[in-house]
Amino acid sequence: MKRFEFRLEKLLNLREFYEHQAEIDLAHAIAHKDYIDLELKQIAKLKAKTGAEFNPESDKINITDLHNAQNYTILLDKKKDELLEKLVFAEQIIEEKRKIYIEAASKRKVISKLKEKKRAIWEKENIKMEEKYIDDIITYKSRAGTC
Repeated sequence: MKRFEFRLEKLLNLREFYEHQAEIDLAHAIAHKDYIDLELKQIAKLKAKTGAEFNPESDKINITDLHNAQNYTILLDKKKDELLEKLVFAEQIIEEKRKIYIEAASKRKVISKLKEKKRAIWEKENIKMEEKYIDDIITYKSRAGTC
């Protein structure tokens, strides 16, 4: 019995490689977006902490500290705005990477399904060949037994 050989095996391997690369690129893009989200949460925590330090109930308010806190809040707002722009850009990159991944996966699936069909045909042919071989053996034995 001959073994199964798929003519497009190298192409299938190449498509699987491209799909895997696209998956890795997508994962990197998502990780970058998650990093930006974490930075935004950190800024929100710092801003809340800065605001809590200067509540109006305290008796002593140092004007220099208040001015520094205001400047720090402005700095955090600028950084937050920059991160929000980066977040929008990161989401666009994720969508592009997702489309590339979906396309690579669909190209690989086409070849995989073709391989499955060819393998099914090969298995049916092998079963027929084995049945024919067994029939030939039985026919040969029955002829040899009658002689």
